[in-house]
Amino acid sequence: MAIANITAKEAKKLRDKGALIVDIREVGEFAREHIDGAQNIPLSKIGKANAPVGEIVIYHCKSGMRTQTNSARLPSDGCEAYILKGGIEAWKRAGLPVEAGEAQPLGFVQKVLIGAILFVLASLIVSFFS
Repeated sequence: MAIANITAKEAKKLRDKGALIVDIREVGEFAREHIDGAQNIPLSKIGKANAPVGEIVIYHCKSGMRTQTNSARLPSDGCEAYILKGGIEAWKRAGLPVEAGEAQPLGFVQKVLIGAILFVLASLIVSFFS
């Protein structure tokens, strides 16, 4: 059965009524920022054995793509399940609060950019002294 999409404002209303929000991002992503009260069950570990328990469950990721693409893997038996359209980014665009972790490790793109900059600087220094 397909899981329906809902907006951030609809998700907030359901959460305020007791719905469980499940963040399917990996642990590091969740640690950087997450919706207040969300439970983290990474997509790599989700399944029937560790299905979230709640009458209403709202799944989300960063942009909604990961959740939508993997919707068939998300447990929805015995509950009313939804996908937060646009993920945590839509939640933030709607002006809803998120909790940010203290330790914000660099993401993959930032690491690649720093590596590229260091490589260019090292190349310039070597060419200058050659």
